[in-house]
Amino acid sequence: GTHTGAVGQSPAVRRRQEPLLTEILPAEVRAVEAVVARYQRVAPAVTRFARSLAGDDDLRVRLGSRTSASPGEIVMDPGLFQAAYTRRAPVTPSEVALAAALHEAVHLVATDFDERRPLPPEWFPDRDEPLSEDPVPLLAALDRAGGLAAEAMFLAVEDARQEAQHLDVYPGARSVLGDLYRAAVPAAMGRARPMGQFALGCFLAIGGYQDLEAVQRGTEPAVTMALEEARELIAEARVAPGPWEAAAIALGLLAVAREHGLLTEASPVESRS
Repeated sequence: GTHTGAVGQSPAVRRRQEPLLTEILPAEVRAVEAVVARYQRVAPAVTRFARSLAGDDDLRVRLGSRTSASPGEIVMDPGLFQAAYTRRAPVTPSEVALAAALHEAVHLVATDFDERRPLPPEWFPDRDEPLSEDPVPLLAALDRAGGLAAEAMFLAVEDARQEAQHLDVYPGARSVLGDLYRAAVPAAMGRARPMGQFALGCFLAIGGYQDLEAVQRGTEPAVTMALEEARELIAEARVAPGPWEAAAIALGLLAVAREHGLLTEASPVESRS
């Protein structure tokens, strides 16, 4: 959707087109016709919501197999909703349809990584020579500062920030999303390595889906301690005014993870995820 912007179809953007809801709740086979039918019942509400969020009364919202869109339009892939429908959570399919659609609309409309800024010197504390003052896109700056780990941490922080700030006026949808996330948390934490637990814990706490103490009860001891040290950064992330500020917080969280031994270099045979 609006994720693409000036950075084109880079791997970072392709990953960004798969929001955290999909990553936490692995996709399961469902008939796409049923997904579309459920979405159509809530489509008018989603369109009104997206237009309000974008400040564009003529914005078009449609379903399609790709999330790329032309100006004045956002496209939602119905496959992004499939995973949510088969979760064992105390919500109805109709509630899931609306909450998942609003979730997608938030990220498609609110995500804007196009703004270019000079590389922030504080992101490179160990660098001796001066940085270039040429403005760069956010994801490029993050890549320079911390590579894939910085980008992944940023996306967890930014997704949670967007949902907390832009879905706040839709408490019903927030409640449904919370039920879905909480239903998936035990299995997700069980599969995750320490760094994954830390990133997921930050997402849940920043998004307001679980308080930090509840998150810590399901994590390994080192992760529990890292989350405690990250408490102030998590609070700052909830009210961060934009993605560049969220990125700075993500780098701070990454530093906490590194201090507690959570961040290890991936071997060549490991996947990006």
